[in-house]
Amino acid sequence: VGTEVAELLIPNEFRAAHREGMRRFLSAGEGPVLGQTIEMPALRRDGHQIPVELTIWATQAAAGWSFNALLRDISERKALEVVKARFESVFHSSGDAIVLVDPSGTVMAWNPAAETIYGYTSDEMVGRNAASVIAAPGQERARAEAVGLLERGALAPGGVRWIRKAGVGARWWGGGSRIAE
Repeated sequence: VGTEVAELLIPNEFRAAHREGMRRFLSAGEGPVLGQTIEMPALRRDGHQIPVELTIWATQAAAGWSFNALLRDISERKALEVVKARFESVFHSSGDAIVLVDPSGTVMAWNPAAETIYGYTSDEMVGRNAASVIAAPGQERARAEAVGLLERGALAPGGVRWIRKAGVGARWWGGGSRIAE
């Protein structure tokens, strides 16, 4: 109580802009961030900056203007965005086939390297059961083992023969595991 909001929540490098915005609002009755949700850094009690979503609105009363704000810490969301961007970069730029398969064996994602190696486009494979391209005809045992491993959520390191779109087999050596939900 009695401490300016800028001193409590606003990082030093943004305080002048905050004070200018307050001055402009009080003289003209308008402000560029009022009624909008914006992302910006804010200060925690210990002085560390965190990313927040901020919504500010003003209410006029007999005693003057009152400013209200909702602040939401979005640190976790921002960290997940970084992880997602890294994963997408690896997924799209890897020279190795990366195929994401759900517990039922349905292909959820098929990277560009998988397109090159196996000849099927992502559009052709996403939504299709991976077992349909695992093991060549006459290798039902290998297919059954691979499907069983997919269903259990773990492909042990080893080899599986995939069928390329052209009908020629492609040897796959690798492993996989279920991603926690």
